[in-house]
Amino acid sequence: MEADARFAEVDPAVLLRVVEQLDGHGLVRPEWLVAEGLPEPLVRRHARIYRSDRRSPKTCIFGPDGRILDSLTAVYGLDLLAAMVTEFGLDARECLGRGWQAREFQRVLRAHLARSAASDAATMEAN
Repeated sequence: MEADARFAEVDPAVLLRVVEQLDGHGLVRPEWLVAEGLPEPLVRRHARIYRSDRRSPKTCIFGPDGRILDSLTAVYGLDLLAAMVTEFGLDARECLGRGWQAREFQRVLRAHLARSAASDAATMEAN
């Protein structure tokens, strides 16, 4: 899997594990997504540099130690969920609020990935 890596090429169990951890607010480190099993080229395609705006705590990025980070290369969870929904051609309701939208994306992705996993299992049994 190279630069044209697609979610459809990833094990549905890996995708489901990632989907369950994302929300509509958080940024996740690319290294974590790769460690969970997503191909690095796919993760890299969705990574961005986010910068803190120190004028307000609401626009700052905080590290694990509670200190403000100047910038962070990360993947925005809601964007990754939206990208999966789009690539798989799924219908998701439009929701007000990032958290509700993330839950809607998770709902349709869970259903799709369960069907994919069942289809994969049936194919393996037939062979």
